[in-house]
Amino acid sequence: MTSRQFASDNHAPILPEVISHLTQTNTAHAPAYADDPTTELAKQTILNFLGRAANSTDQVHFVPTGTAANTLCLATLSDPWDAVICHEFSHLYTDECAAPEHLAHIKLLPTSGSDAKINLEHAHTHLQRAHGIHATQSKIISITLPTELGTLYSIPELETIRQLADAHSLLVHLDGARFFNAIAALEIEPPALIKILQPDAISLGGTKAGALATEAAVFLDFGRHNYLNHNPLKPEYLRKQAGHLISKSRYLAAQWLGLLENKAALRAAHHANHMAGLLESQLTNHNITILRPRQANAVFIELWPDEAQALFDQGWLFYDFLEPRQYRLMTSWDTEQSDIDRFITDLKTATKHRLGG
Repeated sequence: MTSRQFASDNHAPILPEVISHLTQTNTAHAPAYADDPTTELAKQTILNFLGRAANSTDQVHFVPTGTAANTLCLATLSDPWDAVICHEFSHLYTDECAAPEHLAHIKLLPTSGSDAKINLEHAHTHLQRAHGIHATQSKIISITLPTELGTLYSIPELETIRQLADAHSLLVHLDGARFFNAIAALEIEPPALIKILQPDAISLGGTKAGALATEAAVFLDFGRHNYLNHNPLKPEYLRKQAGHLISKSRYLAAQWLGLLENKAALRAAHHANHMAGLLESQLTNHNITILRPRQANAVFIELWPDEAQALFDQGWLFYDFLEPRQYRLMTSWDTEQSDIDRFITDLKTATKHRLGG
């Protein structure tokens, strides 16, 4: 089996900067259950990265998985009679085994939209259907950036989502499992993006950025609905109740110091995005159909099943994705040009009967 793959950035190893901070943290005893100096420093480092004031009422809570982060964010923002507008391809709706509904006791309202981006006209349909006490109340709109199809909401699209949320008193959740890839591709500083979208909660992804296992549920207080001011301990109780308050929490936090130190995660994201661009270019040169706009570190291509199987037989790992003959190739922080060259060589062999040499 080839050592580096195009299946997922989850397959990649840990960034050296993250290992360094884990090692530094592993030298002494420290208080447990997120009551330690490393956790506090990591929280402030994240808020500073997002351009938030040090004395704000914002909150950051570390959990080990993206599903935990998404569920904690939505449960904190909502009541059991509330609903979340999301895309039908969103991770929330397709890949979390109903965790938001089971643990947060909320209803997910899927919408369609090209390239896995919410069509706001369809979102309006959900908003118009609510009829008092007889229906779930649309409380949150959740977007993913980059989307599950590797695409990006443009700045004007983010502004429009903010306008929709303001018009209907919706809270905004941002699933940022690959947030670093998004800001690298959009060429925007995190504080500027936060100012535009004003998300009330962010599932900030660390694992796909190069960490071992850490995600941050970030709650930003823009003074709307007083959802945190009413019960500021709500996310802490929910995290504990769901079994995600890690006793040695400092090891989740330390990974963020490695990710954000000297912009390590952002540099890694720039590299992954760049490698995806090179991969896309070589695929295009070989007449492989690119099915989606390549905007971050994912390339979606069309292959026949026997062609994909031939590549699997050569030891390559990648996923079929959502639709027949659609396959996702994903680059990582450690992808090299030689990986792309080897894949293209094997791809030429696998598709020779259809596309020629």
